[in-house]
Amino acid sequence: MPPNSCTVWTCGFGLCRAIMMSAIPATTISPSMRNDSSAGAPISTPTGGVEDVEGYRLIGLDALLLGSGEREEALQAEWLDAVMNDAEGRRIAWFLHRPLFLESPDEDDTGYWSVKPQPRSWLIERLRRHSVTLVASGHLHRAHNFLHKGTRYVWAPSSAFLVGPTMNAPPMPGENRLGAVVYELDGSAVQARVVSVPGLISYSIDDVVEEVYPR
Repeated sequence: MPPNSCTVWTCGFGLCRAIMMSAIPATTISPSMRNDSSAGAPISTPTGGVEDVEGYRLIGLDALLLGSGEREEALQAEWLDAVMNDAEGRRIAWFLHRPLFLESPDEDDTGYWSVKPQPRSWLIERLRRHSVTLVASGHLHRAHNFLHKGTRYVWAPSSAFLVGPTMNAPPMPGENRLGAVVYELDGSAVQARVVSVPGLISYSIDDVVEEVYPR
């Protein structure tokens, strides 16, 4: 890796994070795990955070607020506008748990599986206005990497469970696998690749869903 580059790892659970922290060279920076940066201290709100690394502004959003109608949702929207307007020419990358959409930004409500149409529309408008380079998400327990109208969308797989047929998920692209995503930032360039994590076992959430998500 070039000496001025940076690596960001994303995955689902703290176990995966602990495994990978031990494998990441000390010279790399992982904004999703640490609060130190050569660009200075991260700026954060109770719901999100931003950190400048290389030629990028990395912005973390609380996807659970989107469409909630809570006061914090409006505060996050105001904050997002502010930090993007203040990016000073840096490329912008968003990190959030739930993907904006499954197949198309214009699709109907997919329920549990992606951001609701109304907040999605607002975000897509901001995404296009600021030419957001990368939207990184998880939630679906699938790996997927695709380009849509100039923006790279990456779904990080889970490090815990696979999603089986009894979960009644709608048809969606991507690969049903475990692992993590490595994002390599080098100046204004970004590369994303899905990697395997040693020690993970391919359990199905279908078998333990009542224990993991008790009703």
